[in-house]
Amino acid sequence: MLVLISSCGSNGKFRAPVKENDKYGYINENGKYIVKPKFEVAWSFIRGSAVVKENGKYGIIDKDGKYIVEPQFDSVIPFSSACCIIEKDSAFGFMENGSGKVILKPQFKKVFYYTNKLCVVQKGKALGLVNQDGKIVCPVVMQDFKDMIGRGAIVIQNDTSDEVNMLLSLIQGGGNSKKGLINDKGEVILSPKYDDIFDDFTNGYYYPFLRSPGAPCDTTPDVDGEAPIAVGTYGIIDTTGKIIIEPIFDELPVFGDGMFRIKKGNKYGYADKNGNIIIQPTFTYGVAFSEGKAIVSPREGKASIIDKTGKILVDDLGAGSGMYRFFNGLARCRSIDGEYGYLDETGKRVIAPILDVADDFENNRAIVSLNHKYGLIDKTGKFIVPNDYYFFFNLGGGYYQTQDQDGKTGVVDSLGNEILKPIYSEVFHLQNHFFTVEKDGLNGCYTLLGKEIFPPVSSSAIYFFNGRSKVIKDGKSGVIDSTGKFIVPMVYDSIGYFYKGYANVLLGNKLGTVDSTGKVVIQPKYEELKPFLNGYGVFKEEGKYGFIDLNGKVVIDAKFDAASVLVDPDRKEFE
Repeated sequence: MLVLISSCGSNGKFRAPVKENDKYGYINENGKYIVKPKFEVAWSFIRGSAVVKENGKYGIIDKDGKYIVEPQFDSVIPFSSACCIIEKDSAFGFMENGSGKVILKPQFKKVFYYTNKLCVVQKGKALGLVNQDGKIVCPVVMQDFKDMIGRGAIVIQNDTSDEVNMLLSLIQGGGNSKKGLINDKGEVILSPKYDDIFDDFTNGYYYPFLRSPGAPCDTTPDVDGEAPIAVGTYGIIDTTGKIIIEPIFDELPVFGDGMFRIKKGNKYGYADKNGNIIIQPTFTYGVAFSEGKAIVSPREGKASIIDKTGKILVDDLGAGSGMYRFFNGLARCRSIDGEYGYLDETGKRVIAPILDVADDFENNRAIVSLNHKYGLIDKTGKFIVPNDYYFFFNLGGGYYQTQDQDGKTGVVDSLGNEILKPIYSEVFHLQNHFFTVEKDGLNGCYTLLGKEIFPPVSSSAIYFFNGRSKVIKDGKSGVIDSTGKFIVPMVYDSIGYFYKGYANVLLGNKLGTVDSTGKVVIQPKYEELKPFLNGYGVFKEEGKYGFIDLNGKVVIDAKFDAASVLVDPDRKEFE
């Protein structure tokens, strides 16, 4: 049995906004009004303050109802636990929660969310970024922000003196637009000065591009699908915005094994992580380094293997060697007839080029096709999984999706064991310890050994979160654990998400609550239920709202027209 926290003084510990007679006020956990109903709008408290609306204007009050900021704003929009967005006279700014201090006076034309920690603000034709503390971190001089990927994002700055040119630049690219970088805090780490920037977030690099004078700005494909080739030079930048080397290369660098493959003029060479050219551009072609080696072409029709100093390890690989990277000691090769095989670091064809399709080796296994059917081979070329399949896909973790001639999918492992027969419409390996399947539009789940956890009968996808997953059959919902055992029986019309160990359930048109063990805490009998917080929940009965505890006992009668959950008014973060 949960023991509720006792009240701190006559005003209690918690606050909840409630509505009576078309006005909002605040009560404590004893149902006593701390602030009488007089507001048109009332938010929950955060950091000792709450946003309210009175006489058509917004202000903020303290937990006893005294104004910290008198009503004066046209709107207030939540942003973070630290601050909110304010509007006055059609201009937007930022105000600190708690103190009510205006951090940025209303001055922006528009404000909209960028990430959960950053807001885009617009002033005139320019954009900037404000962080969750209400501080401008990116000056309001940009015209566009690309998606934040990993540790940063590309930003675009245009010449705004000519609006037509600016709009064309944003739509088509090029023109007078220049690109730079911001980090995940929204701070400018590279001022916009390049014609383009290409990201390689997997390896942690950006490649800036400067267009050659007179080269076409617009690389949009024409009606025939042809696009002008971007002519210019490329450089290298890391994710901190540090310029490793300014644009001097004639092709986009390719990173591998601590080295960049580069091109100057019509020749290929290699640079290190610091941008120093270690192997001079003398090759007609070259692939990126892998496992300390790279295959290069010193001249047309010849292929060699070099190490990271440029030393020739194998002078001539012979005809039909191909230009591929090494993986697990082997590199693909391709015969004059277009068939694939594998060569080792000495250049020897250890697997003859007789394959229709060949992937790189991963964990000493490679997916190949022979006679237009797929299987899995080891490094000797022996089929571990016979080429009996019409499709083969690496699911990760040593498991592979197979497909038969009828398009049905199954799973085999890297030893050739059949885990799931090819009888499913689709198979997924989205979670480390499970396969989820789809069959005839319904979903099921299996262990990595192929043991059934739940048969493919659920109309909802099966995905375990904190060891639980919702399942639905014939319109009825339940919850299973990771062994397939029912935690909540499949008898409800709907089940909500578990929050702090509790979930709402719908039976007929009535709501109740179950805990994480499946125990019914509140019988389904209410028109509405809000999540339990601080030991209390909000219910709706006969059109009115009241409060109950975790034993289902009504602690505040249903008499309000609206009510939010009880919270600690001094809480620092949203729950």
